[in-house]
Amino acid sequence: MPRQRTTRPRQEGADEEMQGPEGGNPAAPPPSEPIQVGEELPPFDPKTFQSHPISASNHAKVKTITENWDGPGVPLDHLAQMIRESAVLLMEVGSTYADPMLLRDLEKTMKEVIDQQASLNARKTAAMDIRHDLTNGVKIVDPAANWLKRFEEKVEAYEKQTTRQKYAKNSLYQEYREEVWGADPENEGGMPPLNSMIPKEDGDETDSDDEVEVGGMAKSYKDPLTRAWLEEPMKSQSCGHVYSKVSIYEYLGRNTVSCPTPGCDKMISKKDLQPDENMARQVRNAKRREEESYGRSNRGKKNKDRIVIDDDDEIVD
Repeated sequence: MPRQRTTRPRQEGADEEMQGPEGGNPAAPPPSEPIQVGEELPPFDPKTFQSHPISASNHAKVKTITENWDGPGVPLDHLAQMIRESAVLLMEVGSTYADPMLLRDLEKTMKEVIDQQASLNARKTAAMDIRHDLTNGVKIVDPAANWLKRFEEKVEAYEKQTTRQKYAKNSLYQEYREEVWGADPENEGGMPPLNSMIPKEDGDETDSDDEVEVGGMAKSYKDPLTRAWLEEPMKSQSCGHVYSKVSIYEYLGRNTVSCPTPGCDKMISKKDLQPDENMARQVRNAKRREEESYGRSNRGKKNKDRIVIDDDDEIVD
């Protein structure tokens, strides 16, 4: 049912109040014809609302808008975690039984999550750019159009990237592939570089780069303090390093000190630490691979040292 609007009767003397000393106010808008009862209102058009300029006085409001872009990313983080856990469970069953189509779908979905995160980040950084301009005293005449232009430019730049450029150095994708690799019972050692696992496209660097020639770096699952296997891994939100819960709590006490990982100078405290379930799974799989490798090595050694007596009763080494 169309909206209806009624007109309020004009009070006597209202026209005289609107007029200036010369018999009229040139700044006042011209009178419009009243909308009659039952007449349908025109459709809403956001273009009829003019954008107001903003300056440094609006910095706090723009900051709030910028921070609000973190909210939509939370469901994406949860979805990424579900994908990681599902893929690891499939690989732990054994690559022989894992459905390759399902694994490909999971990886495709993970890439879509990363793409959506990049889009959200483009929205946030576009607002941050406006904040930076306001801090420097720049007056933004049309903030909505300004933000939209910056956002679209960032999205366009991202979409022009190759598959390697989008995902090979993305921390979420790296961790996902490392977990899937580590959960596969048939894989041994460190995962190869991601560049060697993603087909080269026009615009990518050559495959002769050191990263590909040298091979993947073996990830450490040892506590930097005890050099033993990580137990109840705790991850620093400041630097991303992981430690065993007992050792890092003893190391920190109630203080804020530098990260014990060699080469890291970030300051950490207990409130900076969060349990890292993903690392806990990776540690379990790394232990399993080491035990299986040790078992194969021992069986091979026993077979090599075994003495065999042939049919002629001669001893064969």
